[in-house]
Amino acid sequence: MPYLHRLRLPIALLASLVMVLMAAGAGMLVWQAREAVLSEAHAVHRGTARAVSRHVFHVIRSSAVLLDQMLAEVNRKGGIAALRRDDSALHETLRQLVRPLSEVNTALIADGNGNLVGSNHFFPVPEINYTDRAWFLAHLTGQDFVIGPPVVGRTSGASIITISKAVRDADGHILAAALVGVEIGYLEQLFADIHTDDGRAVTLFLRDGTLIARNPPEPPGRQYPNAPAVRLADSEPSGSRIIPNTAIDGQERLNAWDRVGDYPLVVVAGQSMERLLAPWRAFAWQVGLLLMVMLVALTLAARFVLVSIRREEAALAAAERNAKDLARANESLSSVLAAAPEGIVGIDAADRVIFVNDAALRLTGYDRDDMIDQVLHDLVHHHRADGSPYPAAECAMRNGVRDAELCTIADEVFWRKDGSSFPVEYTAGRLDLPGGGHGCVVVFRDIGSRRRMEDELKRSNTDLEQFAYAVSHDLQEPLRTISGFVGLLKRGFRDKLPDEAVEYIDMAVDGVMRMSRMIDDLLAYSRIGRTDITPEAVDLGRCAARARDSLLAAIDETNATVELGPLPVVAAIETQMVSLFQNLLSNAIKYADPSRPPHITVTTRRAGGDWIIRVADNGLGIVPADRERVFQVFQRLHKRGISGSGVGLALCRRIVERHRGAIWIEGREDGQPGSVFALRLPAV
Repeated sequence: MPYLHRLRLPIALLASLVMVLMAAGAGMLVWQAREAVLSEAHAVHRGTARAVSRHVFHVIRSSAVLLDQMLAEVNRKGGIAALRRDDSALHETLRQLVRPLSEVNTALIADGNGNLVGSNHFFPVPEINYTDRAWFLAHLTGQDFVIGPPVVGRTSGASIITISKAVRDADGHILAAALVGVEIGYLEQLFADIHTDDGRAVTLFLRDGTLIARNPPEPPGRQYPNAPAVRLADSEPSGSRIIPNTAIDGQERLNAWDRVGDYPLVVVAGQSMERLLAPWRAFAWQVGLLLMVMLVALTLAARFVLVSIRREEAALAAAERNAKDLARANESLSSVLAAAPEGIVGIDAADRVIFVNDAALRLTGYDRDDMIDQVLHDLVHHHRADGSPYPAAECAMRNGVRDAELCTIADEVFWRKDGSSFPVEYTAGRLDLPGGGHGCVVVFRDIGSRRRMEDELKRSNTDLEQFAYAVSHDLQEPLRTISGFVGLLKRGFRDKLPDEAVEYIDMAVDGVMRMSRMIDDLLAYSRIGRTDITPEAVDLGRCAARARDSLLAAIDETNATVELGPLPVVAAIETQMVSLFQNLLSNAIKYADPSRPPHITVTTRRAGGDWIIRVADNGLGIVPADRERVFQVFQRLHKRGISGSGVGLALCRRIVERHRGAIWIEGREDGQPGSVFALRLPAV
């Protein structure tokens, strides 16, 4: 056949094109996997930096409150001179103030000349002067609140970070300075508790690059003025970036940073790129090996075709060479089949096994001779998971052969030779046999490990929900005790306390009440995942009306308008739907623009098999960058004295997702200021 000679070049070009496409596809897959790993790592380390930053913020804030208490004691006792006369009482007072704060080991008061007046460590007070200390020098230059670099405390002997505050007379002269020392070891232990040793590091810096605490440990006080993450924090309060050469250890790291409130501190959390990308590199090697196997198979197939063409031209010699090449190709194909991790079995039209790979033999426990020419259904598919017989007429593999359909089954069992079973996921497709007959090829895998992981994850999530519920519930009792005793203190000693003390008591009561409301919201949030109530047909219009009626006082106070359009009936839990609308309407009223009365509209439309409900307001609005963050617990965007715990929108998302729906934020279509909260719920 002379025309076959002209097919050599097109076949070679086609094979080359297929190889290029396969290589390009594998490269894209590997690249996308790398981007996914990096994207997840950015999110994880930003979350770690944010969590550590908040903890450090609370440590600094607690220390600032302690400083105010110490300076208030100076004022209450009549000044430094009076404290010197009663230094034993001052020593005991400082000990009592420091005792509840495990992170603080030093508390002292110095006069305007830097001389020690009182300390929680020494009595009687030794002669110590602090005018050579950086924190006191900063006060002399006019700073009233100072977070100093790490030092070894003269009174405690431990490595500490100093936090101090000074009070001055009308002429600006220092009357007294109070200082607390936070143990750096406490911060290092905190950092060690939150991450593993897989190349991760957490560091606390002063904004000038002074290292305060780190895990893995580094000597505190070292200067890193050019640390990239610290410099980036000057312009971006939080973020993450890959740093080619980090200042401390010179490694390439993915670092995330977060400024600690308004304090001159930056938390940096990250991981070395070598350890971070190790799983991805293993995946890339696997893809590369698989690509090589596929390219070898394609090359052999192309070579087989070319040899077939050459055989017509070279007669018997070419035919002999083709037979050898075909044998080698079959050996390679058998090697590939044997190396496949999934079980692969071929059956004919009578359900009898015609070939089986090593993985299938290993998973079922049979020998090859036990399976070849035997009915596959009788060997591995004869009973269901509950032990009841599985009729061969209902077998998806046999029906697939008959109907020439590809089927994928994700939840059945196969039986081993020893009588035990294992869960499988299998795909069965039609196989054309030599001679015109039809069979089926079955590819299956043991999903027992995956199912155990899913069950463990489910149990873990349930345990976490129960833990959150128990902790939130048990916190209420001590809060009630604190509130009760503080109230008794105010009522019983009102005439004996100065106005400033009464104000502090009121602030304490207000803090207890806010924490109680926050715990109530957390309890509601945790109950969403623990309810066993069966959904039923619920009229969303009635739920929205009940939510609106519960907010009548706020509506009257703000002169708000709430328009409820027709709403559908869905399968839901009624109390949760009322809570959903109540949170959305309350949120729209609280975050209204002060220049106009709140106007809220609730509308709905059908979208395929779902209902889309839109709650639109004319309030302050939410910028696109924050529209996802507001659904996280304790995330509040506006800081203008609006009450709330930051749990309401997180509760809304949890309710909607428990009803197999979704919630998101859109801009108003009419271009007017405000926000639109959109819900998608399945239609009945």
